[in-house]
Amino acid sequence: MLIRARGFNQPASLSTPKSARIEKISLWAGSMITLAVAGLVTWNALPTQYHLEDKQIIITGAYGLNINYYDIDDIILQTEMPVVDMKNNGLNMGPILKGHFTVQRIGGALLFLRSAHGPVLIITFKDHSEPVLINFSDPAETNQLYQQLKSQTR
Repeated sequence: MLIRARGFNQPASLSTPKSARIEKISLWAGSMITLAVAGLVTWNALPTQYHLEDKQIIITGAYGLNINYYDIDDIILQTEMPVVDMKNNGLNMGPILKGHFTVQRIGGALLFLRSAHGPVLIITFKDHSEPVLINFSDPAETNQLYQQLKSQTR
C-alpha cells in the first residue's frame, strides 16, 4: 500500500528575507540572554574571598561588603547550622547559600555559606542591622576565620 504525501508550501510571509533576518536576531538575542544568565549564576556561585585589614574585613564577590571591626557587636561560632526558612534575594544551589535569607531565630540575614553543615560564624552588629553568617566547606577554615576575627575585634 502506498501513501501519498502532500507537499507543504510555506506561506510567503515566512519565507521572506525579512523573516530570516528576524529569526537570526531572535536566535542571537536568546543566546546572549542565556549566556548572561549562566555567567551571572556562575559568578554568584564562586567562593567568597575574605580579607582582614587593620580596621575592617572585606568580603568580595557577589553580595560583598566591608565590615568595620568597631561596628561588630559579637562574633559567635555556632556548631549547628541554623534553619534557613526562605530566600529573599540570593543564590540557593544546594549547600551554597549566598545573599539575603530569612533564618529561624535570627530573622533576616546575609549568608555566605558553602556547606549545609556547621560550624557557622555569626556576626552581629551594634546597630542591629542584618547579621552576617559565614562558613566554608572545610570546617577548619571557618574556625580559622573565627579566631582571626576574634583577635581583630578584642
